Amino acid sequence: MTLLPADRTPTVMNALNSSSPPMIEMESTTMQHIWGTFFLAVAVIAFSGDAAILASSLNRGAFQIKRPLVVVIQHLAACDILTAITTYLPIAIYFLGGQWRLKPLNCYITAFFSYCTSSLVSMIICFMAMSKLMMLKRPLSWFTRSLTKIRTHIICLLLWGFSLIAPLVSFFLEFDHISFDHRVGLCEFQLTNPVWNFILPPIYFAFFVLPDILLAISTVLLIVHLMDARKTSRQAG
Repeated sequence: MTLLPADRTPTVMNALNSSSPPMIEMESTTMQHIWGTFFLAVAVIAFSGDAAILASSLNRGAFQIKRPLVVVIQHLAACDILTAITTYLPIAIYFLGGQWRLKPLNCYITAFFSYCTSSLVSMIICFMAMSKLMMLKRPLSWFTRSLTKIRTHIICLLLWGFSLIAPLVSFFLEFDHISFDHRVGLCEFQLTNPVWNFILPPIYFAFFVLPDILLAISTVLLIVHLMDARKTSRQAG
């Protein structure tokens, strides 16, 4: 199986309507259908599983954890559902159909939300880890006491809005520079505008690097706290 160069054209219409070679050069379409079935299964499992989580979270007794964390899980599940619909499902349709069978508008949708959800997941998980750490180490702090269900929803909605910044900037700067990559079956913005030389590093740091750093620090501190608590309980017992 040999990968062929991606077909990159300046406009989405040319990219989708081009008679370029298929994504993968192979003796049969078996492997293409296997990948299509795989991504379809991922989309179905992600959608049904996260939908079940959202439905169960509406029952107060379903999750034996603090309500603010349940709210964070709800937003994380909603983000996964959006990823399944806008990313995994289009990939599956492309592999199973052998070509892009969706409308050109869907090309912009997949490119837009692939930027959005990838950063949003990192930020929501980071917020959840930091919240759990504060609840355990500082249960009487202002942050822990003030983190109600409504305020947690507000924080998560702010993260949703924050995650839209990069896709919106890409959409307005690169509206005529979106391409379809036949290797992965997705559309993407080409980032050809010179302004990216100045705004891409801080955007990448804010949306990906910083959340990962905070998540790593929070996880390490959480593990240390749990180990200390376990050691203290053994000594007391």
